[in-house]
Amino acid sequence: MGSFATLKKEQLDDQVVAVKTYTRYHGHLVRRHCERELRAVEHLGLRSPESLKMKNRGLRIVDNDDNDDNENEKTRKIKNKRGFDYQMKLLLMHVIDVVTTDQIISLTMPFYEHTLASVSLSLTEARRAVYQMAKALSYIHAQGMVHCDVSPSNVLVNSAGQCALSDFGCAHLQKFMPDPREVDEIGTRYYKAPEHLFGYRVYRPSTDIWSLGTLFCQLLLGFPLFAGENDLEQIGSIVRRLGSPNESEREEMNCCPDATKLFFFMPPSECDSEDDSETELSEDQEEEEEEEEEEDALSECSDIITLDAAMENYSIEERDRVILRKMLTWSMKTRGSVEEILDINVSENDWVA
Repeated sequence: MGSFATLKKEQLDDQVVAVKTYTRYHGHLVRRHCERELRAVEHLGLRSPESLKMKNRGLRIVDNDDNDDNENEKTRKIKNKRGFDYQMKLLLMHVIDVVTTDQIISLTMPFYEHTLASVSLSLTEARRAVYQMAKALSYIHAQGMVHCDVSPSNVLVNSAGQCALSDFGCAHLQKFMPDPREVDEIGTRYYKAPEHLFGYRVYRPSTDIWSLGTLFCQLLLGFPLFAGENDLEQIGSIVRRLGSPNESEREEMNCCPDATKLFFFMPPSECDSEDDSETELSEDQEEEEEEEEEEDALSECSDIITLDAAMENYSIEERDRVILRKMLTWSMKTRGSVEEILDINVSENDWVA
């Protein structure tokens, strides 16, 4: 849970639970993280312990004895919708109880033995985990919300291999214009979509698609594909893996407040020489030192192989390559939706076969 909350394993009646505690005096960032998590829990309907407590609890979705009249057709649709919601919520961490005092806010949740960051998975298991997370995101996105922090440590895994997406402290409602009041850093650097490394504060489903793609790639390769020690190195890592964005992708990125960071990684032929010369003449010593640090960041990424080369070297199967190429794009517009990703392999059996 990092600096935002503490997590303890406890016993609640006959159930082992995890208790996540936020401490109020830890400041603004912790408070905002907690507020976003509580808002997401309510918005997604994850405070329903009686229906979600037991994963093997039966739910009657369709009654085959129903007549074909309009009233019963409507009833069947409602049952199917409830059944779908139930199945999707099994892929999300739900909250059993919330306790609020003057000093703390604590959330009691089911306990999971592992996260994707702490287990080694076979190819079949990796595909199944990503399929489950894609289904979880399809539910979240359908509710108008973006998780914003899909990463291995936020995907919980139980002893049966069932995954659950957790930690909604970065979650945002979908929006199409930046909120000037939103200044918090969101997400985990290795899995953060490139637009957010350039200061973009609009969160859309494409935010989660990129993160799921980096997670899938890490499960297949055995290491994180993009691994910068700071945001600038992270940008350099993405450039080296994917290549520089093309002209239309650069135009799309003009909406990002810090889009000019990309110029430090562009081929000289693609930069404006006049602007560069004027910048050089006007730079003071401090800015020259900053530029040297940026060049060092790029040189540290110089031995990174491309995405295609990595997939070839590690013998990634073609169907997995198709999925990764669809998810890991500079462009937010061409990045695949969850539905498109799931349609590549129609069912879970197709994914894990």
